[in-house]
Amino acid sequence: MKKVIAVLLLVVNCMGCGTLFNGTTKNVGISSSPSGAQVIVDGRSYITPAQVGLKRNQTYAITVQKEGYEPAGATVQRSVSGWIWADVVSMLAGGAGLLGLIVDFVDGGAYDLEPDNVNVNLQKK
Repeated sequence: MKKVIAVLLLVVNCMGCGTLFNGTTKNVGISSSPSGAQVIVDGRSYITPAQVGLKRNQTYAITVQKEGYEPAGATVQRSVSGWIWADVVSMLAGGAGLLGLIVDFVDGGAYDLEPDNVNVNLQKK
């Protein structure tokens, strides 16, 4: 039983706390006024309102356009998540925190995306 617990703890430490609790993607809501506008994010097209699954390890430029309206943009920024501190504490306590920290930064679990929801007000031409 002790071996099973030790293996489970090692697996959790190797995953990284950010990846374990945040995951590597985040759903961001994108809406517009008026609705029904085309949204382009990372080369993919959606229609507002939309829920867009974004990888946490990058910043995104969002373009919103609709016929008869000026195109508008917004940005979803990545920032470092507080969960990396759990990796640091694990590392300082002699755990496998360094490996988890590396995994989190490589796969995106170390980051959060802000804002959670984007609302773009389009202006008539």
